[in-house]
Amino acid sequence: MEESKKVRVVFEFDRKDYDNILFMLGVANHEIDEVEKIWEAMTSEDLMLKRDSFASLGMTPQKLLAMFVTGAVVLVEDKVKSQQYDRE
Repeated sequence: MEESKKVRVVFEFDRKDYDNILFMLGVANHEIDEVEKIWEAMTSEDLMLKRDSFASLGMTPQKLLAMFVTGAVVLVEDKVKSQQYDRE
């Protein structure tokens, strides 16, 4: 197994998802200028989440890593299983 290979997981969300999360977080309408600036910054470039990206939210690097690794496994699991059965 090659240790130097990395898995790239792309996570997309749209403006409606962003607005819904802000609503759940209780962001006030008077902060709309900052909300717009953040949206523009997020959509202007690819964002790279690292193991400690959510430390300020109390999420450990292990929990974040577990979430993304599990998601990646689930995405390819059926494909791998179907290829395995095709070879038998």
